[in-house]
Amino acid sequence: YLVVTVCRLPLSGFISIDCGIPENASYSDKITGINYVSDATYVDTGVSHSISSGYNNEAVERQFLNLRSFPEGIRNCYTLRPANGDVKFLIRASFMYGNYDGQDMPPSFDLMLGADVWDSVQLQDSDGIITKEIIHMPNKGYIHVCLVHTYSGTPFISALELRPITNSIYATQSGSLSRYFRWDVGSTTNETFRYPDDVYDRIWSPNSFYYWAPISTSSNVDSTGTINFNLPSTVMQTAAIPANGVTSLEFHWVPVNRTFKYYVYMHFSEVGSDLAKNQTREMYIYFNGEKWHGPLSPSHLETVTVYTTSAMTNYSRYDIEIRATDKSSLPPILNALEVYQVKEFPQLLTHQQDVDAITNIKSKYEVKRDWQGDPCTPKVHLWQGLNCSYDDNQPPRIISL
Repeated sequence: YLVVTVCRLPLSGFISIDCGIPENASYSDKITGINYVSDATYVDTGVSHSISSGYNNEAVERQFLNLRSFPEGIRNCYTLRPANGDVKFLIRASFMYGNYDGQDMPPSFDLMLGADVWDSVQLQDSDGIITKEIIHMPNKGYIHVCLVHTYSGTPFISALELRPITNSIYATQSGSLSRYFRWDVGSTTNETFRYPDDVYDRIWSPNSFYYWAPISTSSNVDSTGTINFNLPSTVMQTAAIPANGVTSLEFHWVPVNRTFKYYVYMHFSEVGSDLAKNQTREMYIYFNGEKWHGPLSPSHLETVTVYTTSAMTNYSRYDIEIRATDKSSLPPILNALEVYQVKEFPQLLTHQQDVDAITNIKSKYEVKRDWQGDPCTPKVHLWQGLNCSYDDNQPPRIISL
């Protein structure tokens, strides 16, 4: 584990796409102030739709009023070309069916990042929203986000967003970080926080439990420090302490597969006023019953983050417990929590020289159908008419057309 304090960095490099709005259309979101643009220049295929009027109401965010569906082809891809260089990105794909086709049959399909499956999208109802989010460092100057037909309805997408994140945070030994959950702990409202509160536009969802009691402050929580998870003050102003007869804060999750790997980020700040009475708050963090970190005493109105530096894996259940030490006069506290699952992207993408050459051919002859995403990988989605050579340790090469 590692402990750091946090500071703020300037914002730049957002790509914000509202899928299905008219070509050249754009607008500033009334809540975040983020400028959203049409997806017309990011994708070659698909059909634009509006959701059914029965699901169009003031409660629905503007990004979900339109969508792009892909009734033709097995793999349809967006190509993002971020301006930043060697940096990692938060990539978020969002979906709301809204019975746009009048069939009242929400589809299921796969989502690919590069040449590997990122996740599956399984919508259960017409007004439900699914958001897939990953922190990923591409090995090319472009990123392919693809929707793949699995013969369970027509794939579609409502919004696609990319946010640059500093390389010094969310580090892994290998792979990328798919959001498992991200909680604003101790919130007493149903409000979520994102940009401009969060400079990286992470979405913080309110969460609490019966055995947790909220505490809060109206004072700003300081974000200065040397390493920057950049927690929003609005998130850190609320926290939870034990309640209803319990003495510790506990949470757990159960993996679908023991081989899954996880990284945990716990964010703390002292927001209680009791410290003015010369009381102390000190705590230990336990993982599956074993002391994992501590003692920890969060600073008043300053953020400290405790996180794993290597992946947790090979457990049938993950239990985290935060307990007060014997000398602590105050109960343990937690302000915010993130858990990510590791996603590996092992397939090598086509050699860059070959990609440049075939992309020029595609542009010259205005080829659209089937020539999307990476030309050679995965093999099952090889571009029609191409032959590629494959070496386990080298990028695939195009050998004939």
